[in-house]
Amino acid sequence: MKAAEVRDLGTDEIQQKVADLKETLFNLRFQHEVGQLENPKKSGKPKRISPG
Repeated sequence: MKAAEVRDLGTDEIQQKVADLKETLFNLRFQHEVGQLENPKKSGKPKRISPG
């Protein structure tokens, strides 16, 4: 997601996006600890929304 796209989002949409990314990160970390993660590199960092 590009910075310009993020700027066009409303506050509620940004908060929802952050919540979704946190949930994704939690699930990937959990799968990694349990040993069920197919691709360990995937848990490093989900796509970030870069500021400015």
